[in-house]
Amino acid sequence: MEVLRSLWRLIPEGKWLNDPRNMFLASNKLDQIKNAISIGFDVPNTLVSTDSEKIKEFILSQNGHCIAKAVKHGFYNDGSKVQLAFTKRIGTDFMEHIDRYSAVPMTYQNEIEKEYDIRVIVIEDQVFATAIYSQEYKSTAVDWRTWDVLEDVDLEHAKITLPPNIEKKCVQLTKLYQLKYSAIDLVKSTDGTFYFLELNPNGQWAWIEGKVGYPIRDSLINAFHFDQ
Repeated sequence: MEVLRSLWRLIPEGKWLNDPRNMFLASNKLDQIKNAISIGFDVPNTLVSTDSEKIKEFILSQNGHCIAKAVKHGFYNDGSKVQLAFTKRIGTDFMEHIDRYSAVPMTYQNEIEKEYDIRVIVIEDQVFATAIYSQEYKSTAVDWRTWDVLEDVDLEHAKITLPPNIEKKCVQLTKLYQLKYSAIDLVKSTDGTFYFLELNPNGQWAWIEGKVGYPIRDSLINAFHFDQ
């Protein structure tokens, strides 16, 4: 891995869509939350802790409506396979077993009552927003990514137009990390609020193009200016 990183750093920055160094800085989810708040995004109430008492206090303060997820990503090795730990809903009953989990830092947030999830593809100043109707199935209501492993679920996707101020924030956050491309996950709540969840500086996009027909591939090609 270190050899690869060394080779990547020898390639001039202008040859990249996203320079690997910028992607590394952009991949920290707590830093993303801080910066998202600073530019005016709404963000779920968040706690990252290993302190069981603080975790209990947080869960109670959110009336027991919380989710727990990995601080970085949910991938872990299970023998020869890589598994994904999905975002989980937790309640006050979770506190009875808190000592089993609190030794490992996790991200705890209040659970947003969703209208739908949103994947936003940002390419320079272009914004392609897609509603993912995760609430149609109980199995995808908390984490729509479970759709990837469920053979009997095919989530509806639809093009949407974000409010101009939300589009502007998506572009602003992407540029703050000196990226030309990002995949941002938002949630639209049932009261109409748009919440920022996270930014992926190298997130998947091909399935979005296939589902709704956005010209993402062509836009990525046009974003390569090959600056010297």
